[in-house]
Amino acid sequence: MTSRLVPRTFAALALVVALAGALDLLAASAAQAQVQDNYKTLTRLGGSNRFDQPLRSTAAVQKWAARKRTQSGLTTVMEKAGLSSLTSTVLDILTKASPDQLKESDLQPGTTMVWMAFRRGGTRPDIVRNVRWGGKKPAPGFTFVIDDMNQTYTFFLPKQCANLTLVTSEPSREKARLDAEKAAAERAAAEKAAAEKAAAEKARLEAERRERERAEAERLAQEKAAAERAAAERAAAEKAAAERAEAERIAREKDAKVDWFASPLFGKERRTRQFETAAGSALATGTSSLCSPLLAGKVGPEFKVGPNFKINPGIGGAINFEKSGNSSLFTEVEFNGYTEGLKHYIGASVGLWDITHSDWMTPTLGLQAGTEIWSNAKEDRIYLVGEGRFFTRAFGAGLSNNYQFWGGLRYVSR
Repeated sequence: MTSRLVPRTFAALALVVALAGALDLLAASAAQAQVQDNYKTLTRLGGSNRFDQPLRSTAAVQKWAARKRTQSGLTTVMEKAGLSSLTSTVLDILTKASPDQLKESDLQPGTTMVWMAFRRGGTRPDIVRNVRWGGKKPAPGFTFVIDDMNQTYTFFLPKQCANLTLVTSEPSREKARLDAEKAAAERAAAEKAAAEKAAAEKARLEAERRERERAEAERLAQEKAAAERAAAERAAAEKAAAERAEAERIAREKDAKVDWFASPLFGKERRTRQFETAAGSALATGTSSLCSPLLAGKVGPEFKVGPNFKINPGIGGAINFEKSGNSSLFTEVEFNGYTEGLKHYIGASVGLWDITHSDWMTPTLGLQAGTEIWSNAKEDRIYLVGEGRFFTRAFGAGLSNNYQFWGGLRYVSR
């Protein structure tokens, strides 16, 4: 009796040891994970750390979700994940297990997860973050999505272990969809309003264009009639004016009159003058060449001897600022040719200077030119003039020491 009991005892102990080893192996395999790039890779689901028994169907999910232990455990899991606000929604979806929300799907190998729920030691609900499914085959389960208009959460519930998993969390797709729909609606409304506005604007512009064309046609007709009347009146007036002008021109030519001119002038002279000096008891004759500034005036008549030619005799005086005793009285005659309308002239002159100093009296040869800068209805004119001359009595000093030039104005009175 005793000999039989001993072997049986050893056999029982061996069985217990074997079962314990098998359970440890199963738990180790169920929780087997490799840490890679900050993700824990799971190769098996189930074991002692599973959240609950396998869930084979949506009906099994409904019954499982209705249990107090399940609801308490999921509430703890959602709190640890920081998603307490979604707890009631998660429980509602799992309790109803509607096919529209809870869909059967597979978790493909290589899929990463934000976190996975489990029961530490088979009792305490907890989560593990940054998980990757590294099994050789897809893991079957159920997928459901919650969108709180802030984030879109995709959950996966494995059939094998009920370890609720958050697969992804991303900006709300529903909000993005609604925003896109709102933007599309606003864009469509804006486009419609723009199209209506464009159509109204087009109609307005077309109406304005037709009105402008009508008004322009009316204006052109009025302008054409007015232009024809004005042209006829202008032609008649021009003809009458031309006839009057021609009559006046003929009358002026028949009754030509003498014009008078007066000129204020300023310039300089270089003159060689002869003088006598005492040399003992005798007198000696010498010469002196001197440059002197002059202020002069000249007046005289203008005789028109042709349409564009005048002879202008004149008399004038030049005050010598260097030596007042050298101031001169002179007379000369100009021979001037004029452009059309007497606007400009150029000519030559002959004259006699120092007519009050017999010792220095000298003939002159000169050139002069002028251009009109003012006139009035009476045909009075003011010319800007420039004149120059040579003193031909040089006392042996040559023309280079006997010349004069000045400029100024010439007022011609009709």
